[in-house]
Amino acid sequence: MKIVMDTNILFAGLYSANGASYKILQYLAAGRLKLALSTPLLFEYEDVLKRNCDLLNLNEVEIETVLDNLCAFGQSQKIHFLWRPYLPDAKDDRVLELAVASNTQTIVTHYLKDFAGVECWCGGYTAQNFIGTFNMSALSLRLPDSIHRHIKEFAQKEGVSINQFIATAVAEKISALATEDYLQARAQRADSGDFAAVLAKVADRSPLAGDEL
Repeated sequence: MKIVMDTNILFAGLYSANGASYKILQYLAAGRLKLALSTPLLFEYEDVLKRNCDLLNLNEVEIETVLDNLCAFGQSQKIHFLWRPYLPDAKDDRVLELAVASNTQTIVTHYLKDFAGVECWCGGYTAQNFIGTFNMSALSLRLPDSIHRHIKEFAQKEGVSINQFIATAVAEKISALATEDYLQARAQRADSGDFAAVLAKVADRSPLAGDEL
């Protein structure tokens, strides 16, 4: 099964070895799951891990190990069409766009409510149900008929200036064009033993709310 993994799953999986998200990371390492991955989403993973390195008890080398191995587990995908804003949070749009572009029918996330508005295309499961059903937060997707709106309308809906909107779109397009080379280069550095060592040091503490097994 191929999934798109929301950033909150990666964070929760590295926060506690006793939660459902940790199991998902183990499934990825064992090859039981395949990961759809884009450069913008990997950058988001990196940002969250580095901002929370103390909480997660991870150093720079270990974070790089995690990212490299996610690239090795992953199937890189270029994003040619940005049809945001569709969801309230642009970061959730990023996840949705990757799922559509990669033809991935399963998004794994702890916050299905953040994807409200796509109910006509998806059905979802809670985090706890995923381990038992392998269908946690499954979203069956299709591209809406109309994805073209005026740039001014986009910017207004996101609450940013037109310049900010265009700058963001251009930056993401550049990231998308670099996807294959960048992710493949990181995948070449991956070492499954190093990744297993990172998982082995994940704290033995209560999982985050909503991530209980």
